[in-house]
Formats: sequence, C-alpha cells, structure tokens
Amino acid sequence: MPEEKKPSPWIEAYHSSLFKLLGIYEEWSRSYGINLYEYVILSYIYDHQERCSHKDIVRERLMPSRLVDSVLKQFEQWGMIEFYVNTEDRRGKIIRLTEIGVESAQKVILAGREMEKEARNRFGLERFDQFQELIEDFLKALRISLDDVKI
Repeated sequence: MPEEKKPSPWIEAYHSSLFKLLGIYEEWSRSYGINLYEYVILSYIYDHQERCSHKDIVRERLMPSRLVDSVLKQFEQWGMIEFYVNTEDRRGKIIRLTEIGVESAQKVILAGREMEKEARNRFGLERFDQFQELIEDFLKALRISLDDVKI
C-alpha cells in the first residue's frame, strides 16, 4: 500500500475545484427534487429520446450499471419513462420519456441550460471555449493514465 502523505497543493486545488463543480450541480438538481445522478441520467435520456438505452447511459456517462438500473426503476415508478423493445437488439430496451417525464425533464434541464449559458457569458465565450478544449485534453491524458495504472 502506498505511503500516506499530504497531497500536493495542485492536487488539493484540483480536487477542490472538481468537487465544488459537482456540488453546484448537486445543489441545482436538489432544488428540483432529484439528486445529481438522477439529473445526469434524466438529461441523457432527454437529449437522446429516440435512441437511448441503459448501455448507452452507462457507457456515455461512465456510471455503474447498478446505479443506472436503480435510477431507471425509480423513474419508471414515478411514471417518467417507459421501456420499448429495441428492434435492432431484442435483448436491450429503448428508454423513452413519458409525457410526465418530458415535462419534468424540461423544467430542470432547460432551466439548467439557461444557468450554464449565463455562466458561460459571464466567464467569456472565448475563455470558455479555451477552457472546454483544455478539459478535453486533460480528460484524454487522465484516461491514458488510468489505463496505465489499472490492475
């Protein structure tokens, strides 16, 4: 087991920023009566209404399958989603929002996108585009590092 020691200042700053960002989205989603994971899954379903599957959510949002299962069951109980047979792969099901689901999703997601748009404008469009490019580059580097250290 690695020796315990205080993390580097850049690690502390990076983690602090990352968790603050997640915290803002958690606070946002909670204000609409859902948690962060439900928000992430609901927004994915909303954006991919015609071709959304459990497998897509797990792959695209890097979420554990059991967590996605649990959230989808909750959404189904709330009457927000329905499952349909996937004609291309009968083992998988297509997830679609019900009328209730669309209404619920639009409230939280469209308002959230307005919040993000306003924040982007405040931050500066050019700076945001640079920021987004840097994040994508860092994610690629982080993925390579993860693959290098995986057991």
